[in-house]
Amino acid sequence: MRKKTVQTSSTKSNAKSNTKSNTKSNARNSVKSSVKSSAKNSPQKAVKTVAPTVENVSVKQAAIIQEPSVEQNEQNIPTRQPDLGPRRSVAFIGSECYPFVKTGGLGDVMSALPKSLAKLNIDVKVIIPRYKCIPQKFQEKMEYRGSFDMNLCSDGKQYYVGIMEYQEDGVVYDFIDNDEFFSWGNPYTNLIDDIPKFCYFAKAALAALNYLNWTPDVVHCHDWQAALVPLYLRTCFQDTDVGRAISVLTIHNLKFQGIYDRKKIQYWSGLPDYVFNKDCMIQNWLDANMLKGGIAYSNKVTTVSNTYAWEIQTEEYGEGLAEHLRYHNNKILGIVNGIDTDIWNPATDKLLAADYDEKSAIKNKKINKKALQESLGLDVDEHKMVIGLISRLTNQKGLDLVNDVIPGIMDEHTQVVVLGTGDSQYENTFRYYENNIKAISVHILLTMKMWLTIFMQDVMHFWFHQDLNHVDLHSL
Repeated sequence: MRKKTVQTSSTKSNAKSNTKSNTKSNARNSVKSSVKSSAKNSPQKAVKTVAPTVENVSVKQAAIIQEPSVEQNEQNIPTRQPDLGPRRSVAFIGSECYPFVKTGGLGDVMSALPKSLAKLNIDVKVIIPRYKCIPQKFQEKMEYRGSFDMNLCSDGKQYYVGIMEYQEDGVVYDFIDNDEFFSWGNPYTNLIDDIPKFCYFAKAALAALNYLNWTPDVVHCHDWQAALVPLYLRTCFQDTDVGRAISVLTIHNLKFQGIYDRKKIQYWSGLPDYVFNKDCMIQNWLDANMLKGGIAYSNKVTTVSNTYAWEIQTEEYGEGLAEHLRYHNNKILGIVNGIDTDIWNPATDKLLAADYDEKSAIKNKKINKKALQESLGLDVDEHKMVIGLISRLTNQKGLDLVNDVIPGIMDEHTQVVVLGTGDSQYENTFRYYENNIKAISVHILLTMKMWLTIFMQDVMHFWFHQDLNHVDLHSL
């Protein structure tokens, strides 16, 4: 009886709401039609046109029609969100996500893209490991959602899988909990330990979706750490609910592929023997390549830009996978990375000495420049040009070119600020310049606050709409 009563009440409420809405809509359309007709017949007097008396039309609605022209009415119509059809669901699976854990751009994408999708009314879930290095303020707010044992290795060995949940900004974050794999202080250690860790994580993430009875339309996995997800979807999970999902693999950095001894990966992954062939997992006959397998089994492969999508198919930048990528080039797509404009907003950033927008940028950026020079011990001079370099210090970033030109560009009018960490040869080179050129400030060991302070961007572009232009979730 109670259930029936609730349904009846809802029906009456909807009927009442629909009747009221239809009355208002008909009245508004009648008024708009009258205005258009008057404007068409008497264009010179369209401004003075008075709406006819219509029942159930409020004063505010009548006031709307006193617009100068029909054209201006059309220009004032709010921009609608793109029509994505029935509500879709997307599960993101990756090894890091800001603000919980971040070592590079992957953490930013795993944070910003799900939030953008949630704003488009897409059901979003993010799955990452529950590392011990995740700040305690987040650990305390996690809720236990359940646990189970999962077969992992080729010999059927079972491992515990715990699920801890955290919600924020319309996004559900599920953390895979297992102290045996994620008790380290850092998310990445060495391949000997990381291969078993991420074999476990990829399979546990899909098993958790089945356990939670949450079936996504799309599973979006990132880099080699989650590259086994497409293989698991089409093998171990093909007859389960989650096996119906479309898989998208994003390559953030092709240099890191998860290459290790074939027998070890075959044991820890528990994948069937037929995926270990030269067209899928096998590389150099003795090794297995986790990223290569993910590329072969995923429905779509994306990279961080169109340029990078083309570069990785060349021998020069293909990192040994150029031929494999060219074979699968029909499903490779470049989508430009972007940023979260709620976080990277100079008009509201509390870490800046002076906030600024497009109107106050020139004036207030001088204040920020002075504060930066003072904090780094550089000569405070607004006439000097400050060049900033924020990067991982590796050969992939073209630092050989930077090192070659620094002596030539340094003079009494130029200052250079370097922020990053990486290969010792580049760290030592920049330290040498800092010790010998007063106008260079190098910070190798960085904190997030310093990184945010130095990274002052002028123009920020909200990026997910680019994804919608390139990727049709219905046709993947």
